[in-house]
Amino acid sequence: MPRPSIPANDRLIVALDLKTIDRARSLVESLGDTVSFYKVNVILLLTQWGMGFVQEYLRKQKQFFVDLKMLDIDATIQGAVEQLEEGVRFLTLSPAANGPTYKAALAGRGGRTYPQILAIPYLSSLDHEDFSEQTGKGTDAFHSYVDRRADAALAAGCDGLIASGELISRFRSSHADALIVSPGIRPAGEPRDDHKRSTTPREAIELGADYLVVGRPIYGASDPAAVANRIIEEIDAGLQARGSSPRLDSPPTTLRSAHPEPGYSMGCKPDETNQTDTVPGEPVSASPPRRRNVPQGS
Repeated sequence: MPRPSIPANDRLIVALDLKTIDRARSLVESLGDTVSFYKVNVILLLTQWGMGFVQEYLRKQKQFFVDLKMLDIDATIQGAVEQLEEGVRFLTLSPAANGPTYKAALAGRGGRTYPQILAIPYLSSLDHEDFSEQTGKGTDAFHSYVDRRADAALAAGCDGLIASGELISRFRSSHADALIVSPGIRPAGEPRDDHKRSTTPREAIELGADYLVVGRPIYGASDPAAVANRIIEEIDAGLQARGSSPRLDSPPTTLRSAHPEPGYSMGCKPDETNQTDTVPGEPVSASPPRRRNVPQGS
């Protein structure tokens, strides 16, 4: 189905990877109307008023991505999603999740549009060299592994994928309508920190990402709003470079090669999964068709 227009400033998700509600609130207030979308993880949610903070800013028309990377028995996953605050846009499951886990999350969502469920084929803190160290296999096996992980998640009904580096374009090529959210975003000249597969905002948009997650470059800046505005300008530049309207566009239909250089994607460590095949955690069934229309609501 056609993918909806997304204003450039709504494509920026600021990661509130902070230890106190006071710091998170101060950052959100300092960013004002510049930023409308925020990511929270287990650190902030385990503070005394973590979910209360989310509720507070949902009432103020902010959007939230709850990055919990959940993994548990299916009944618990379903129950957790049922309890998730109305209005949360995105939710991640664990890199070790499998088909039944994804389906349990979707059952928990029920008839609601949100949260959209995002799968993580491979973590951004890992790359093909980690895969090779863990499995003894090379780049081709790595690409096959992440492709199968992505295929299986979308076939199970997930709305999209977490992807970093050049596997943004790999997944965009094989799943034209899937939602792609990219972490590990660093403006030119910024340190990569613990992300092994990092891109600039413009690069990620040109490769086909829909949303960009940025944390430390913004919350560590002396002027967070200025940095956020520069990133939004880069997003505009990326949209223009791929032939889209600068602030309202649909992601590209002319897609890049499905076989970029090695070492880009996100997902579970092979030995952490609960499936079996060439790599521990792989499904034994054949991969589903690579092109698939995934329902969107973003």
